[in-house]
Amino acid sequence: MPTERSRVPNRRSASRGTFTVRAALIAPLLALGATTPAMAQDTGDHAREVLKNMSDYLARTPAFTMQYTSDVEVISHGGQTAMSGLKLQFGSHGSATVKRPNMIRASRTTSFADVDIISDGKTLSLHGKKVNAYAQAGASPNLDMLIDDVRAHSGIDFSGADLLMSDVYRELIEPVEQAYYLGLDMVDGVECDHLAFRTPDVDWQIWIQAGEKPIPRKYIITSKWTTGAPQYALRITGWNDKPEITADTFAFKPPPGARTVNIDELEGAGDLPRSIGIGGR
Repeated sequence: MPTERSRVPNRRSASRGTFTVRAALIAPLLALGATTPAMAQDTGDHAREVLKNMSDYLARTPAFTMQYTSDVEVISHGGQTAMSGLKLQFGSHGSATVKRPNMIRASRTTSFADVDIISDGKTLSLHGKKVNAYAQAGASPNLDMLIDDVRAHSGIDFSGADLLMSDVYRELIEPVEQAYYLGLDMVDGVECDHLAFRTPDVDWQIWIQAGEKPIPRKYIITSKWTTGAPQYALRITGWNDKPEITADTFAFKPPPGARTVNIDELEGAGDLPRSIGIGGR
């Protein structure tokens, strides 16, 4: 069932008093809009510089842990049912422990999926905890290839994992056509540099912690050519670049009764409930 996203503002007529208040609110917004083109013309290089600084910081961080929350949007076509055109959002949370070049323990939990992705440097294990099944394969020599393998063979989108790669700047900047530095903004009480980028297929924004540790704090991808412009949103918290890692951190021991399946047959790991189809046009 393909999906599509749309949002239609609800316009209502207003009394004279309401109109006066609305006009007072719109005036400063119009003034802000008048300055936007000038701002956009000179901020592309600075936006790229801030993104590169974040990428370099991540690349020289040999190990780290983090927690995250994410939301993915879909529009249900629903055939000829009442669900057609309904905009839906599904959330998840999880954590990740990373040790370069190719060791990772990442979890992702929703009401309908609960999966662990583990690489000890030699073996990649994917464990669907709700279905008590796991799949294994040889571990790739670096996180870039490992992430690509998970996406290609498991059906797990691993959204936001580009931020774990060895050269985040190269991964993100290649298709960029326009870049904007939007100034300082707050994410969960942390002051961040707010950047926005345009590519042929998607627009995306990233909020990077200002200061000595340019940590990615928020990341939004907008599928602008899909009706309704659905978004994927990621928030990162609990960042630790000096984690305590032991021999057991990346070990995987199958729980009692767990079934072994092929990596492309692992269920209970997707972004959406099985009853919800995805797609768009």
